[in-house]
Amino acid sequence: MGVWTVACSGGSDPHARTDDARRLPVALDAVAADPSATAEHCGGLRTPAARGDCVLHGVERLARSDAPAAAELCGLLEGLDADECFFQVAERSRQPARCADAGRFAEDCRMHAWTVAVPKLGSPATPPDVWADRLTEAAADLGFAADDPRPWIAASRHLLGRSLPLDRGWCDGWAEAPRAACRQAGLGLLHDRINHARDSGKWTCGEPVPELLAVASDPELEAVLAERRSEVCP
Repeated sequence: MGVWTVACSGGSDPHARTDDARRLPVALDAVAADPSATAEHCGGLRTPAARGDCVLHGVERLARSDAPAAAELCGLLEGLDADECFFQVAERSRQPARCADAGRFAEDCRMHAWTVAVPKLGSPATPPDVWADRLTEAAADLGFAADDPRPWIAASRHLLGRSLPLDRGWCDGWAEAPRAACRQAGLGLLHDRINHARDSGKWTCGEPVPELLAVASDPELEAVLAERRSEVCP
């Protein structure tokens, strides 16, 4: 890393930005051709912004095949650039445990990994109790606290969103806390569907409720539809 250390001494020289504007395209091409030498290719850049762009270029190419090497490159960066870099390593390597290194983006990283993991845990035909066991284990593996409702809400939106009419009765197969999160997710999903139908003109005054907004027998969801009908029939 000696070349990198010397290059970093450029500081905030106003001429550095001009130099980097010229050097960065060349460095990016070199990184694309040989990402394993990213540190050397980016070492001649003098500003943090240019170095960050250059290093991320290499990390994006290395992370899938060599996550440890990509993470080592992230160590060359500081602050938000480093946090974003470690996020990219975790995402592209499909190693969500690396989200712990992503600093201010660690939670966003973990939630992103969760949304990718959930569809792989089962199908709509998988019984709710089996889903509950798999979700509990997977959430623990990703470092979520046992009482954190977020993974359950995200999983429920995925599961409830794959069926019409919207039926929160599916949530009843879960224990109390995840069941409450599931029902909350269903409520949020209905509001999102209403927003979409309203904004796209699929729910218009005088017309029946569109199929997208069909709900199973559920007084709370039916009350939401009745209340929000005023938005299309003022």
